[in-house]
Amino acid sequence: MRTRTHREGVSWGAGRIWTFFVVVLVVVMCSALVGTQSVRASSCTSAQCTAAYRNYVIYVCGPHAGVGDFECPASWEPDDFFFICHDGYSEQDDCGTNAPS
Repeated sequence: MRTRTHREGVSWGAGRIWTFFVVVLVVVMCSALVGTQSVRASSCTSAQCTAAYRNYVIYVCGPHAGVGDFECPASWEPDDFFFICHDGYSEQDDCGTNAPS
């Protein structure tokens, strides 16, 4: 007479594989949720705005016929400043680095 060495239905190895796939699926779903959350930087300070205007905008707009408009912080992006020179040249830059945003 023979004795059975495995269970009926799903074997233990297949159960481990399904458990692994379920864990991977949960991790991917959680990372997708966390990865799509927006990150907002802090708004420009008045000192950053003043420094950006004095140390950057005036020099950039010098060859472009002077500063036409300067907005800091930019209403649509509070961690940026925006300026337009009189000849139409414009930039939107980061308050902390004066680099393009």
